[in-house]
Amino acid sequence: DPPPLDLQKLLIPRIGALVSALGSVLLPSGVGDFIEAKSRLVLCPHRTLHLFPFHAISWRDGFLIERFSIRYVPNLTSLLLPWQGNTEGPVLAVGVKNFVDPGVPPLPNAENEAAAVAAAHGEAGQLLNGATRAEFAALHLQDYRCLHFATHGSSVLAGDAVDDPLQACLFLRDGALTGWEIS
Repeated sequence: DPPPLDLQKLLIPRIGALVSALGSVLLPSGVGDFIEAKSRLVLCPHRTLHLFPFHAISWRDGFLIERFSIRYVPNLTSLLLPWQGNTEGPVLAVGVKNFVDPGVPPLPNAENEAAAVAAAHGEAGQLLNGATRAEFAALHLQDYRCLHFATHGSSVLAGDAVDDPLQACLFLRDGALTGWEIS
């Protein structure tokens, strides 16, 4: 038997090239012309395209996320539901650059991203960089109108999350936090 293929070691160094190659196919120039004057994009990927980071597609001299406010929805029907969220209160931006688990690669710009998001909300913006599970669990999440995470996460199309999507997780500095734990 050949040794198992370590996809992480194979894909991580090439992820930028892969996103760039697929991005030009998934966001052709005609679509770019159509969205040019927009400020917000609502993306509804189909099946495994939920795994593709559309926000990381190259756009002019940067990335799509640097130009547009991007929202992913599981299906277009979800847009018909009335929004019952809170427009008052603080916004929490969580950034994690380094992880205790050596299998989770660092995200050099994650904490800068979280700081920029918190700053963009002025006095309503709160920042939690380098968050541990305990620090995050101590927060009263219901007090926030929005949570922004700049960290790694797992897929709803892998592992236990295939049968139970709330088993998908976000990685904090010292371990994973499942959707069940967040909810």
